[in-house]
Amino acid sequence: MIDPDRLARDLLHAADNATLLPLPSDADASFDLTQAFAVADRVRALRLARGDVPLGYKIGFTNRSIWERYGVHQPIWGPVWDGTTVLLGGASATVSLGALSQPRLEPEIVFGLKAAPRAGMDNA
Repeated sequence: MIDPDRLARDLLHAADNATLLPLPSDADASFDLTQAFAVADRVRALRLARGDVPLGYKIGFTNRSIWERYGVHQPIWGPVWDGTTVLLGGASATVSLGALSQPRLEPEIVFGLKAAPRAGMDNA
């Protein structure tokens, strides 16, 4: 059985030091999405405790055609952090890949809302 607190610390350490970890599911075949969300919540708490600033959330796996390949059956939410976001002041930006162990870029558009959406709102 995987210790979620230990895995959270190990994941954060690996991210901070550009090192790799084996997949949790390789160590424990029963490691599932529920456990992964529990670990992600612990990583979030560790990041908040050290002063990282969440900017909002992203939604992954919105393309249903890839769900089977990755063993997911719904979109997955995750925080977007100040340290992993580059704000564009113009048409381009420079991003260093030096602190990443296996960089994979997935450019995304992020926008902010003036206020939290409420049930029953219309497009206006």
